[in-house]
Amino acid sequence: MSFNFEKIILFFAMGGYSGKAPFSPGTAGTLCSIPFVAAVSFIPSSFSVVFISFFILFSVYVSDKASEILENKDPKEVVIDEFAGFLVTMSGIGISFYSLFCGFLLFRFFDILKPWPIKNAEKAFKGGSGIVFDDIIAGIFANLILRLIL
Repeated sequence: MSFNFEKIILFFAMGGYSGKAPFSPGTAGTLCSIPFVAAVSFIPSSFSVVFISFFILFSVYVSDKASEILENKDPKEVVIDEFAGFLVTMSGIGISFYSLFCGFLLFRFFDILKPWPIKNAEKAFKGGSGIVFDDIIAGIFANLILRLIL
């Protein structure tokens, strides 16, 4: 059994291969992130900020490497950015069916439409940063509106 770095990078970048969904890979990736986001909600809040920060950095690294492997600056199969963005969306929010449902809709709304400054972040950064940071901003917007709703 040999160690294949590229397969491991692609596995994480594609959200356990949920990014290979035949249509709407970003939506599929966000749906597949729900158990991960729910599990992270059990981390004490004092540590969750650190965990989310490191996960964002990990997402940038993995996205950057995956874009090099796939020879595409923003491959649609890479959905770890959706995992990171939805994690930010649900950060500090109590997990329930209603909060996950509303958070999912809000995050997908901002991630798909990319209003200002989300669109600018996508263009301003290169590599993994460009792939991930627009989703982080979409997650921040979604989080703030979700707090108003709840």
